[in-house]
Amino acid sequence: MKIETGTVSLVRITDVKGLDPIRVTLDDIGPGKGRINIECYGQAWASYWGGMGGKTIAQFFASCDNCYLISNLAEHIDRTVFSGEQFVERCQKRICKMRRSRELDSEKAREYFDDADDLTWCEGTDALVNTVSKDFLHDIYGAEWWYGTDEDSQAQHPQRAYLSRIIDAVRAALQTLAAAKEGAQQG
Repeated sequence: MKIETGTVSLVRITDVKGLDPIRVTLDDIGPGKGRINIECYGQAWASYWGGMGGKTIAQFFASCDNCYLISNLAEHIDRTVFSGEQFVERCQKRICKMRRSRELDSEKAREYFDDADDLTWCEGTDALVNTVSKDFLHDIYGAEWWYGTDEDSQAQHPQRAYLSRIIDAVRAALQTLAAAKEGAQQG
């Protein structure tokens, strides 16, 4: 049996605007090895890194960008998700651009603008396929319009945005603690 010891720290972060209290457990398992657990409002994310150079888990976490950290803490969260609101906004911008370039007359542009507004309820490209407005989508995006709508309908996944805000708060707290510790050592 092999027994190892490590250093475990608990950090509580409160009074972050728009977030519930955050609890962070930092586990420095050994040189360049560490684990972090983050809890907020009944949800938890955890990751282990076995190659952090000479850094502690707090130093390593604070030095990484959100995209990398999210991919380690919550790899199951897609980067983007279909957004009916995003699609309508971008579709209407496309219609205005077509009107300015005189590809559409004012009457047709108004009709298509209103048709686009009716698509806010759509929850995916499949819903667009079954809509009565296929003709207008064909005129705006072309013959294979369902491919063109993909880019215009994607928005950042809300869970990814939420976790990113939590990571920002954790990073700020860890940097504040590191600065306070450094100040205490110099003083």
